[in-house]
Amino acid sequence: MIGSSHQEFYTALVHMEKLLKTEQHIVKSLNDYLDNEEKRLSSLRQLAYHYNKLNMIANQDVQTYLSNPVNAYLLVKRLTTDWNLVEYLIDSDRKDLIHLLNENETFPSAEDLS
Repeated sequence: MIGSSHQEFYTALVHMEKLLKTEQHIVKSLNDYLDNEEKRLSSLRQLAYHYNKLNMIANQDVQTYLSNPVNAYLLVKRLTTDWNLVEYLIDSDRKDLIHLLNENETFPSAEDLS
């Protein structure tokens, strides 16, 4: 009987060690995610600053700005192909983190708490 209890304790300990490794992986993934989020937000801020600057210049004299074919072309380009980059930066990383965590980790259930 003592051997059985010792074996159950050892099995529980091994299981808890796996959970500790799971937590370690989650913390690393979360920190990586936060680093990527900071880079992503920095890129978005740079784009917003750039677009704001161009928009302010354009609004100083709309007629003159838009009568320049290069400016008109660049405005259309910013609102079409360049906008794809903004959309990508807004939507990237979140889904990947959730998928990574759900796919590769074993989480305890609520029943494990009781």
